[in-house]
Amino acid sequence: MSETGNQSGAASSFWRKPAVIIACTLAAVLVVGGGGAAIALGIAGTGADNSSTNAPSNTSPAPPATPTPTTEPAPAPSGPELIAEAEHPHDASSLSWAISTAVAAADGVGATEIEVQSASWKVEVQRADGTEAEVTVSFDGRTNIDDEDDDDDDPLIDLARLPDLVSVALAAAGGGVVEQISTDDDDDHFYEVEVRLENGTEVEVELDQALNVLEIDRE
Repeated sequence: MSETGNQSGAASSFWRKPAVIIACTLAAVLVVGGGGAAIALGIAGTGADNSSTNAPSNTSPAPPATPTPTTEPAPAPSGPELIAEAEHPHDASSLSWAISTAVAAADGVGATEIEVQSASWKVEVQRADGTEAEVTVSFDGRTNIDDEDDDDDDPLIDLARLPDLVSVALAAAGGGVVEQISTDDDDDHFYEVEVRLENGTEVEVELDQALNVLEIDRE
């Protein structure tokens, strides 16, 4: 081969080598860059997953339920509590309670008479066999029973109508307080109610079983 031909081939070989080097360099950059991109995407993906898993929720947890305090209902007044609330032993509720207490204490079937005393009620209780017991019911609820030998055939006080009985008697007497209620088998009347007025006057009111006023006697 001639010298000219050798120089031309060498020059051609010289320009080809940088091209190869450049191509290889670019390929390496692409490979490295692609890996970096893949790594970056992997890191980004991992971060996204972590953010979705570990990020705090925007919804606050519901506070624990506060237990509702319960208040026990106050028991219905009975016995001395009822009397303390009524503030007067002469009214219908107190008289009714005293009669019920006396009848229960003496194992009776009802009462034929009740009288208000200074610190107690005296109740005539009738038993099923017709015998009587005198029961003292104190204002603090204590009872004392005195059995009686005589039989009693007087009718019983109707507790369901006792409030009306008291109201009618007080209206007929012109006010005051009830001192005594008794029943009678007399055909002339069924109930006899003694009323004490504010001025101390005693009034006796007689009523039939239907609570019609039959007679008013002022002493």
